[in-house]
Amino acid sequence: CCYSACVVCTGAALLGGNRVAFGQRHDNVSSANRRCPRCPRRPCRPRRPRPQAPSLGAAFGAMVRDTRWESPDTINALQRFNIYPEVSAGLLYRYAYAPLADAFPGAVPALRDPIDFVCATVFFLMGVQLAAFFLLCTYVGRGVVPGLVGLAGFVFNFGQSSRVHTNVALRESFALPFLWMQVLVVVHCIRTSSSAAGGGSSGGGRRRLPSRGVFVLLVLCSAAYMLAWQFAPFSLLLQLGALYAVFSLGYLSLPLLQFLFGAFITAMLATATLMFL
Repeated sequence: CCYSACVVCTGAALLGGNRVAFGQRHDNVSSANRRCPRCPRRPCRPRRPRPQAPSLGAAFGAMVRDTRWESPDTINALQRFNIYPEVSAGLLYRYAYAPLADAFPGAVPALRDPIDFVCATVFFLMGVQLAAFFLLCTYVGRGVVPGLVGLAGFVFNFGQSSRVHTNVALRESFALPFLWMQVLVVVHCIRTSSSAAGGGSSGGGRRRLPSRGVFVLLVLCSAAYMLAWQFAPFSLLLQLGALYAVFSLGYLSLPLLQFLFGAFITAMLATATLMFL
């Protein structure tokens, strides 16, 4: 619970800040005798207002030199915790959602608190995960029916497939959509290279590597996956081992293996740069 509160408050509260244009907030009821708008039968306890950064630079400065979570020590929250998902959600809240909600109060759903926007982002990513998994099953099975069967298996085993319904702010809730997209890109690279070669690694056709756009997409999906979840490098290591095993059996060409390994190494360097430098 402390870890979830840390990552959510650091990313959403600092970047999102307090907005009062969406209605009366639960946090702003300062008097103990006033009735809370969410629980009118009981008086609302005064709560300390959340920090609001005046600018983007001040928000990142407060996260880089954080003195709250491990006081009296000063830590770099971007290095210590995987809070880039909350940072991204905070940026969207402050510079996209909040201006739209102020400009169109009736058309945009009113979220009273930045944490509500973070939860909405997680639920949206859950929908993206289902869509990516359906596309992966459809692409591998070469038809819509395998995609529907895979999607049905995911939904009927939802309790084992995801914990977003019980623990919203888990790291894998942000990361797994990018994993399925990354696997889809890897499968596309293997199928494209095999089709161009006319078979396996010993095929006589001319081998065609994926384009630079596919390389960039693979790097972005892998980097986003590792930035969101601290255990992502272990699963990617297993994926690299599986690709090397397929290459050792002669079903994967050396140029394609170098292409995939180059994308993974580039994503790893980008992740290390953002988290540790």
